[in-house]
Amino acid sequence: MAAAAASLLLLQCVVTMLAGAATADAQYSAQTFADLQNAARADVGVAPLAWDDTLAGYAQRYVGERKGDCKLVHSDGPYGESIFWGNKGGNWTASDAVAVWVQEKQYYNCSDGSCAAGKICSHYTQIVWANTTRVGCAAVACDGNLGTFILCEYDPRGNVPGVRPYAGCGQFNRSAQSSPQDFLNLQNAARAGVGVGMLSWDSTVAAYAEGYAEKRKGDCRKVSSGGPYGENIFQGGTGISWTVSDALFSWLGEKQKYDCASNACKEGQACGEYTQLVWANSTRVGCASVTCEGGGTFITCNYDPPGNIAGERPYLGCGGQVGGTPPPTSGMILLISRRKILLTISLIVSTCAQTK
Repeated sequence: MAAAAASLLLLQCVVTMLAGAATADAQYSAQTFADLQNAARADVGVAPLAWDDTLAGYAQRYVGERKGDCKLVHSDGPYGESIFWGNKGGNWTASDAVAVWVQEKQYYNCSDGSCAAGKICSHYTQIVWANTTRVGCAAVACDGNLGTFILCEYDPRGNVPGVRPYAGCGQFNRSAQSSPQDFLNLQNAARAGVGVGMLSWDSTVAAYAEGYAEKRKGDCRKVSSGGPYGENIFQGGTGISWTVSDALFSWLGEKQKYDCASNACKEGQACGEYTQLVWANSTRVGCASVTCEGGGTFITCNYDPPGNIAGERPYLGCGGQVGGTPPPTSGMILLISRRKILLTISLIVSTCAQTK
């Protein structure tokens, strides 16, 4: 009986630790980094990036150098590079870094290849640079609770003077980028980052969103419908091919304005679209997108049950506690392979055997 009980405890320990490892994999994996950036590339009609272990190794070595200070300093290496710093207590993940980089799209003038005065758009243009074909990334939790440092390397490098990131400025396969799955993928990636359950598509909620989007088609104004659901709205101006990922990255970008410790938006800033997106009790979503009559794009998502309830939190825990998994301390991005799985199980069994 004693041996059987010990074996059961060992099994429970292994299962628990494997679940934690799987959560970390999902938030910082090669697949997550590639998929998020490839969504932005698909928006402008360029081919997807492939993960490259050599680039990932370079990224891992450099985040190791930045682990002690978390400073936003480029490595000045042979590759294109995007860097991100998230302050302490933020549960920062791959989706947060990519959201910040892709939001720079609003400052990029495709018609002449320029960036708006006083703004930065080079992280965005590197992500969508057509001649870049490979990517490798890494993340690390910095020493002294200084926050999270996330880095991606690109080859061949982009942002070459006198060269455009991609050809054309028109609409790129909009129907393929407005499907229910497109709306779900990025929102659920963000929700996984803070440890809350996945949203499912709801046709009733979607019909409501479609009806309201049609009402806004004439003026494209970012005005709430005042209906029974939670609601996020994105309004993109004329001259840019706005898509689902632009709206979702915009909402996710508000995470920087949310102070989890106090459960409030930072002074003078809005974060309600982010908190609705990750609201744990919201389980169903429906969205719609229309091209407005005067130009521009109106995108809306509705959520049921609605979030942003006064006095309640969107999710439990802050800074890698309940509700989220902190970044890896070594800078290693987790690659799924048979060898890795066997090694991980071996290490976990050994650890559990020593602690049972």
